[in-house]
Amino acid sequence: MKSRVIKFFICFFMMFTSCLFLASCGDSSDQTYRLIIAGMTDTEERRESIDFTDYYYESELVLVVRKDSSLSDEHIYSEEELASILNGQNLISQTGTITYDMIDVFVEKFNAKKMNAVDSFTTAALNVTNGAAFGFTAELPVAQSYVGGNADLMLIHIDKNILGDLLNELKVSIGIGKGNDEFKESVNSALANISTENRNEIMTEMVAFNSNNNEPTDNIQSEIVGSNGTIIVGLECNYPSFNWTETSPNNYTYPISGLSNQYAEGYDIEIAKIIAEELNMTLLVQKMEWDALLPWAAIEGEASSNSVFDIINEYALQFGYGIATTLFLAIAGTLGGVIIGLLLGVCRTLTISQNDNIFIKICKKIANAIAYIYILIFRGTPMMIQGMIFFLAIPLIIPVDWVNMGNNVIFNGYFYCGCIVIILNTGAYIGEIIRGGISSVDKGQLEGGRSLGLTHFQTMKSIILPQALKNSLPSIGNEFIVNIKDSSVLNVIGLTELYGWSRIIINNTYNAIGVYIITAVIYLLLTFIFSLIFKLIEMKMNNEKIIKRPFFLSRHFQKGRV
Repeated sequence: MKSRVIKFFICFFMMFTSCLFLASCGDSSDQTYRLIIAGMTDTEERRESIDFTDYYYESELVLVVRKDSSLSDEHIYSEEELASILNGQNLISQTGTITYDMIDVFVEKFNAKKMNAVDSFTTAALNVTNGAAFGFTAELPVAQSYVGGNADLMLIHIDKNILGDLLNELKVSIGIGKGNDEFKESVNSALANISTENRNEIMTEMVAFNSNNNEPTDNIQSEIVGSNGTIIVGLECNYPSFNWTETSPNNYTYPISGLSNQYAEGYDIEIAKIIAEELNMTLLVQKMEWDALLPWAAIEGEASSNSVFDIINEYALQFGYGIATTLFLAIAGTLGGVIIGLLLGVCRTLTISQNDNIFIKICKKIANAIAYIYILIFRGTPMMIQGMIFFLAIPLIIPVDWVNMGNNVIFNGYFYCGCIVIILNTGAYIGEIIRGGISSVDKGQLEGGRSLGLTHFQTMKSIILPQALKNSLPSIGNEFIVNIKDSSVLNVIGLTELYGWSRIIINNTYNAIGVYIITAVIYLLLTFIFSLIFKLIEMKMNNEKIIKRPFFLSRHFQKGRV
C-alpha cells in the first residue's frame, strides 16, 4: 500500500511538471514568441538550433587595459604597434562571447597569451585592474561602460583590418525559434524602420547612463501591452551597455518578469520596446544565464542537431579532463583539509590544567583563538569569494603568477590556486568535525593515558586521535563528496573542472540541456561511487561486511555482523 501511494505521487508530480513545462513553452498559435535580444552573433552553429533576424547593431572590437600615459584612447593602433604592445601579454574576456574567441587572433599575430575565460566582464575587469591580465577584449559599448565607471582603465582601438572576416561576427542579431518565418519578417521590418543614426544615438545614451547614472527619473515608462500577441525577450542582464540589471526604475528600465524590484536596462531593452510598439504586442522580459538562452528560444522550433550520444562521442576527452580535474581537486582538498583540520581540532580542544605554567597557558589560549578565528572566517565566507580573493589578491602580496604557472590541461596555475582554496576551506569544516570527534571520546581515556605516564601529546596521538578519526570518518567522507560538487564554483576564477568543461562544450554545441544532463549524471555517478567506497571503508573499520547477495536484491545495501 505504501509503495503504491509513493508511485502515485511520483506519477502525479511528473504529470504536473510536464503540464507546467508545456504550458510555459507557448507556440505560434497563441501568438507568443520567444526572442533572444542579448548581443548574440549569428553563427552557423547557432543556426542549427534557432533562426536569426537581420542585425540590429554593428559593433567594434577594442581592448580595455590599465591606464597608461604611453597609450592613447584616440589613436587606432596598427598591426606593427600592437606587436610590440601585446607581445607576451595576458588577455582575457567573458566566457561564451565572440570577443573571447577573437583573442586567438592576438595570440597568433602578436604572441599574446590567452587566459581562461571568466564568468563576466566584471571579473575580467578585476583581472586587468589587479594586474593578472594586461587587458580584456570587448565590444566598444561594453568597453566604454567599464572605462566610464573605472578611472584606472582605458580602452585602445585596433585597426579593423587585423580581424579580417571576423569583423562580420561583431554584428549582433535577434534569435528566434525555427519555424517562425512570418514573424521573423515582421521583426525585420520593424528593425528596418530604425535608422543607423537612431541606433547609434540609443547606444550612446545607454553608455552614458551606465557610466554616469545621472538620468532624471521623470519619464518612467509603464509596461507595453499590445493586442497582437506577446513577445517574451530573454537576456542575461550582465552585458552593459547592451543589457544589465537595475534595482530601481528609471527612464530606461523595464520590469523583469517574476522578479520583483528588478529591472532590465540597456540597448537591447530599448530595441525590444521599439519592436513591441511597432508590432502592437505585449512585451515581457525574462532574465537567465547565457547558457540557457539558446535552448530556451529553441523550444518553439527544432532542437539542436547534437544529441546526447553525439556529444558524449565527440567530447569524451573533454569530459575526461573535467572528471580528472574535479577528482584531483576533491582528493587534494580533502587530504590537505584533514591535515589542517587535525591541527585545528586539537587546538580547539586544548584545556588548561593546573600544572601548566603561564607560558603554556598563554600558548594554549593563542592557539585556541587562532583556530577559532580561522574556522570562523573560512566557514563564514563563500568559497567563490575566497577563490576570487586568492586569485586576485595573492599576486599583489607575493610574486606568484597564477596565469602562467604551467600550461598543462589539468595541472596549471588555476588548478593550484583552486587547490589552495579548497584545502583551506575544507580544513575549517574538518577542524570542527575533528573537534566533535575528540569530544565524543570518553574523557576518562585521556586521564588514563596521563596516569600511565604519557604526555598530553602522546595520549592524543596514540589514544584519542585514532578514535576521533574513526568517529569522524563518515563526516570526512561527506566533505569529500561536497568537494566534488563545490569545486564547480571556482569556475569564477577561470578554473576548468567538470562544470567549466561543460560550459566550453555548450559554447561549441549550443545544446545546453543535453550537456547539463550529461554533467549531472557524471556528478551523480561520482558521488554515488565514492559514497559507496566510504561506506565500505567505514564498515571495514567497524568489522562489518555486506551480506552476500546480488546487488539488485540488496535493500539499501543492508549489512549484518558476521
